[in-house]
Amino acid sequence: MNLQVGVKALIENSQNNYLFLHRSKVIDGHETSIWDIPGGRIEPEEDLMSALTREILEETGIVLTAAPTLIAAQDIFAGTKLHVVRLTYLVDGDGEAILSDEHTDAKWLSLEDAMQLNLDPYIKELIENKITPA
Repeated sequence: MNLQVGVKALIENSQNNYLFLHRSKVIDGHETSIWDIPGGRIEPEEDLMSALTREILEETGIVLTAAPTLIAAQDIFAGTKLHVVRLTYLVDGDGEAILSDEHTDAKWLSLEDAMQLNLDPYIKELIENKITPA
């Protein structure tokens, strides 16, 4: 089994809203429309904070300026071949997201409003079980 580590950023702005990104991709010939938060896999010899900073910048154009807080660790299994350990951090950030090619839209939303979106199941689980609004 291949083990990988990923990092995610739940970015909170000064209005206590969180940044959600819309990703659209084709899986098995069907278009899937999912809302997610910034993040990705760490690269070889890259430390966690460097990976988190890189992913936030690549996907949103937002620069990490304060120390993030680890809020969750999740195991994600893709069949019997892949195990991803996903570490999610709460990050302070403001501004308009500059989207990468991976995403088609961005919204700053309350956690309650975000639950109305078609969220990545692991993000939905995170909000339901780990996060409470300030």
